[in-house]
Amino acid sequence: MALYALATGEPLAAVGYGLVNARIVGFEGIATDGQMIPGAKPLTRIGLDGDWKSALDKWRNQLIEIKNEILEGQAAVVFYSKSAQLYGAALEPLNRWPEQERIARLKAGEQAATGGKP
Repeated sequence: MALYALATGEPLAAVGYGLVNARIVGFEGIATDGQMIPGAKPLTRIGLDGDWKSALDKWRNQLIEIKNEILEGQAAVVFYSKSAQLYGAALEPLNRWPEQERIARLKAGEQAATGGKP
C-alpha cells in the first residue's frame, strides 16, 4: 500500500485494497481515522504518527532502503513468524532458503582459503 500511497502525489484520506473472495467481501487499509471506511485502521493504530506526511516520509525511506538492498544484491528470505514460513513452504524450491546455511559455510571456506578476500 505504501507504494500506491506515494505514487498518487495527492493528499490522502485513506489507502487500501478491496477483498473479494469466498469468505469475505470488504476493505483493508489505513485511514486518517478508523471511522472513515469500515475495515480501515487509523494511522496511529498501526504504529505510524497520526499524520500522512510522516507516514509517507517513513514509507518513502523504507522503499529507498529496499531499492538499495536490491541494487546491492541482497535478497534474503526472512520469515517473521512460523505461520509465514508455513505459508511460503510451497515456494521453498524457488527461493533457496533451505540452502542458506550451506551457502554461508561455502563462503566462509572460500574466504578462509583466500585470506578473507571475496
